[in-house]
Amino acid sequence: MRSAKGCRLCAKGAKMVLFVTGLCDRDCFYCPLSEKRSKKDVIYANERPVYSDKDVLDEVIKMSALGTGITGGEPLIVLDRTLYYIRLLKREFGERHHIHLYTTRVIDKKIADGLSSGGLDEIRFHVSDKPIKYKDGISYLKNAGISVGVEMPLVPLPYMEQRIGEVIECLDIDFLNLNELEFSETNYEQMQKMQIETDNGISAKKSTELAYRIMDKYKRKIPINFCTAAFKDGIQLRRRLIRTAKNTAKSYESITEDGTIVRGVIEGDIKDIENTLEGLPFEEVDGKIYMNAYLLKRVASLFADKNVTAYISEVYPTWDALEVEREYITGYIEE
Repeated sequence: MRSAKGCRLCAKGAKMVLFVTGLCDRDCFYCPLSEKRSKKDVIYANERPVYSDKDVLDEVIKMSALGTGITGGEPLIVLDRTLYYIRLLKREFGERHHIHLYTTRVIDKKIADGLSSGGLDEIRFHVSDKPIKYKDGISYLKNAGISVGVEMPLVPLPYMEQRIGEVIECLDIDFLNLNELEFSETNYEQMQKMQIETDNGISAKKSTELAYRIMDKYKRKIPINFCTAAFKDGIQLRRRLIRTAKNTAKSYESITEDGTIVRGVIEGDIKDIENTLEGLPFEEVDGKIYMNAYLLKRVASLFADKNVTAYISEVYPTWDALEVEREYITGYIEE
C-alpha cells in the first residue's frame, strides 16, 4: 500500500512548512513547540518569520518546493488566514502545488466545503478525542475530494494503542501516519512526569516498539507510514537543505553533502584590509567580508597583523543561517 502524497513529497525534502499560528485549544503534554511559537499568534515559513505574502512565496521558490504542509498550533483557529494561504499558494504555484493540513478539530460540512473550495489536497487529523466524533467530518471531507488521514505521535502509554485501534476500526481514512515521539526543551519535564524515558535525549523509549506492533496488526487494512526522528532530521531535513542550497548558494560558497553552506568570513576593521583583497572575489555584508573558504585560507597571512578575525563558517541555507561549525584561521596554507 502506498503512503500519502504529502508524505512522499516530504520524504524528498520538497515541502515547505507553513506555521500559521501557535495558538491552540489543546494542552498536549508532549507538544514540542518552542517557547517563541507555543500559544503565540505568529507565522513562519520554514524558519522565516512571515510579515508579508512575499516572505511565504520566497521560501517556496528558495527550496523549489513542490508543496506545503500547513501546521500550528491549530490552523483552524485562524481558519480565514489558513484559507487565504491555501488560495495564495495555489494561485501562485498552480494546482500541482500539493497542500496538506494538520488539525485536532472535529470538522463540520461548512468547513470541509471551505477547505475544498480553497484548494486543500490532504488533511491529517491528530485524534485527541473519541474517534467517533470525527466520523461525519471525515465523510464531508472525502465527499469534497480531500484525501483524509490520521497522524499520531506514538506516546508509549496504554491509551495510545487502544485509540489507534479505534481509529482504524471506526474511521474511513485513506492512510495512517505514526510519528516517533520526540523530546524537546519544552516538553522534557512533562514527559518525565508521565514516566516516559529517552536513551538519546531525542526519541522516546518504546515508541518504536509500539509502531511496529501497530503496523504488524493493521498493515493489511490501511497504508501505514512510520516516521522516525532519525529520518526527519537525517534524511528529510538534509534533502530540504540541499534543495535550498542549490538555489541560494553564492558563487564563492560551497555546498556540503549534508546541504550546508561553507564560506570564509572576515570580521573586525575590514576597511584596513580591503586593499589587500583588491582583485579577489568577495562580498561585504553587514560589516563582514564573505569569500571562498579555500581562498581565505590562502591569503589569511597577508593580514595577520591587522585587527581582524578570519574563520571558516558552515551554516544552514535557511533564513536564520544557523551556524553549525566555525573554524578560526590562525595560519595559512603553504603551496
